[in-house]
Amino acid sequence: MTIEKVTKELESEVENFVVMDESGKVLASKGSLTIEPNIISTITNKEPSVTLQGIKYTTLTVEEDRYIALNIPQQEYFAGIKAGDKWVFFTTKEDPKNIINKIWKQI
Repeated sequence: MTIEKVTKELESEVENFVVMDESGKVLASKGSLTIEPNIISTITNKEPSVTLQGIKYTTLTVEEDRYIALNIPQQEYFAGIKAGDKWVFFTTKEDPKNIINKIWKQI
């Protein structure tokens, strides 16, 4: 699975996403999502939460190639998919597992 295929499929599913390399450099984005470069280390350290643009998301799932967190008051998810040496992060009101599983099936 290439990052290009993941990004193409994700683009039709969500309004905001960011593609980053492992150093935290933003390679592509859609929408208004802004992510700090240290997000990857926060995830790999299995921190209990992440903060994006001043909004706290509680970590729900941390796997080698997937990350899911939820902002409880707004019922908005922040999720990430790792493809090779890159991460694609996105926000959604829909359960991100549905989006991730759909993308995996199509690739």
